[in-house]
Amino acid sequence: MKQFIISSLVLSSSFLQAQWALVDDMEDNNDWTGAGILAPDPDSPSNQVYSIENTGTRIVTYLPLATPIPEGTTGTLFFRFRSSASAGQADWVIGSSDVAAPSNWPDYEGYIRFSDGGTANDLDIDTRDGDGFTEVGGAEPDTWINVWLVLNNTADTTDVYYNTILADATTAETTSLTGAEFRNGTSSDLTALLAINNEASTVTYIDDIYLDLSGENLTHPFAEDRDNDGMIDAWEIDTFGDLSRDGTGDLDEDTISDFDEYTNGTNPTLKDTDGDTIDDNIELNGSANPFDNAPTHPGIADSDGDGFDDAEEGAASSDPNDPLNIPARPPGFQLVENFEGVGMTIGQTFSGINGWNASNASAISVTTEEGSSDRVGLLERLSDTTISNGVSKSLDDLKLQIIKGSTGTLFFQILSSSAGVDQSIGLSDVAESGGFSDYEAQVVLFPGGNLRARDAADFRDQAVFAPDTWMNVWIVADNSADRLKIYVESPDGKTGQIEITDDGGVDPFNFRNGTSDRLSSVLLITALGAEADSFVLVDNIYLDPVSENLSTPVRSKGTPAGLVISSSSLNENGDLIITFTPGGEGYFLAGSSDLSSPFVQEVDASYDDIDTFTIDADELTEACRFYRVEKR
Repeated sequence: MKQFIISSLVLSSSFLQAQWALVDDMEDNNDWTGAGILAPDPDSPSNQVYSIENTGTRIVTYLPLATPIPEGTTGTLFFRFRSSASAGQADWVIGSSDVAAPSNWPDYEGYIRFSDGGTANDLDIDTRDGDGFTEVGGAEPDTWINVWLVLNNTADTTDVYYNTILADATTAETTSLTGAEFRNGTSSDLTALLAINNEASTVTYIDDIYLDLSGENLTHPFAEDRDNDGMIDAWEIDTFGDLSRDGTGDLDEDTISDFDEYTNGTNPTLKDTDGDTIDDNIELNGSANPFDNAPTHPGIADSDGDGFDDAEEGAASSDPNDPLNIPARPPGFQLVENFEGVGMTIGQTFSGINGWNASNASAISVTTEEGSSDRVGLLERLSDTTISNGVSKSLDDLKLQIIKGSTGTLFFQILSSSAGVDQSIGLSDVAESGGFSDYEAQVVLFPGGNLRARDAADFRDQAVFAPDTWMNVWIVADNSADRLKIYVESPDGKTGQIEITDDGGVDPFNFRNGTSDRLSSVLLITALGAEADSFVLVDNIYLDPVSENLSTPVRSKGTPAGLVISSSSLNENGDLIITFTPGGEGYFLAGSSDLSSPFVQEVDASYDDIDTFTIDADELTEACRFYRVEKR
């Protein structure tokens, strides 16, 4: 349900003459064409908006107008938009077109642009003015902005108005620019809206598009109150179905009048608007908070946004208004996923099972290791795919989120089918994440056999990985300093745990975007850079939400065939003896000096063709050496 609240209850007669017609409020299926999707409003998840994410390629999407703005007339287009910024950069455009199915910049006429202002986080709102752009004001990323475009389809000019207030806005109070020339000029009707997201790793949102064909209209579409009861008509109709109630009654009998529910932002048809099991009147008077009798938010189940509902916090005697004061959780690693149990069916997708969500469900499934009944997750790079596949699971649901100010550790086991995979895995501060821009802590198995760590805006090749080899990986996320450390352990699980984010302690690695929120989901993305039909296996995902934890919560894995080094020791002559299972012909011993360097065959190692390698004492050095057994 949408709730539109205004603080000014004196509405001028001009509101009564508003001729706004809804074009699209994104609450149902819409007529947009392109790569955008319907998604929850970042500020109000119960409201649905149109999301356009650029994951590396320019995104173009358009909406035909059921009733165009005819040539020789003036119409006013109203909409709300917001945009993220990647490293302080943005480039997002929306406006009118005289092309029925627009697809590129020359198809625009009157439009605005949200853009980089020259320095990081200095962002501008620009309007197209003939051959160039004119700045009409400054803006902030991740903030809803109201825009009025008065499109004069006689003079081919645009008047631009905007403000950043939704709830209290009754008119377009900010005059931005008048008389800006259309991009190309037109003698045709304006038949469509065109939106382009031209900045990688950013996401933009559009909502509440209205059109008035009668001329200039600078009223807010939500501000009409024809029965003068202090409640705007759009809210009354959306809530009650008509304008019959005058605000003095109490429909849900929760001791809060309809009018007070309107001003408080609660639902007058429900005693518990946010469904947290605490009635609205209790939340409003503060009796649900055992700490200072302060009110909690009756419209948000989790008032402080820490991932614990107000009722959970009350039961645990933690503070529902303090995101750093949460219910106690058990120490040590807690299971996130091992792909066993109900619903994890071999050969079938695990999207929709056990809290997992994928943008392409057919590209993930449950399988077993070769020669084993152990179930694992399979993430494939299908040959016919056209977009990266984001797979995520909420940590909020498990109460394992890493809150702001805490350090936590993600552990998992992973194996690649080849050196050509392109697989990211890590932690996100988005509960239902899916795009690369959602990452904070991120490690990547990158084509060429490189093990990459994300360091803020950069990727760094820090180590190598071998195909068909299970690795233990730990990601330690410091959600106070927004920094991370990544550790990788050699396949035998006994030696070789190294920090691949170690640059001599001089240059700590930083979260991809930096965050002021909790880390609330595990995110895995199979990118298009992977070779077709390659895959990774992942298993035994654990999380310690309260500490740096470099212990191993489960037994380390061998290769899919069960290849494991069972012992290593020095004999009486000082020779190094390495025994492995299952043994057999056709194996060799490979070594690496630091796990960052490739493993190469140890030519000085002899093999008994049964299960034991021997390196003579004369061939050993004091330098550290890591070994693994490989099949020829």
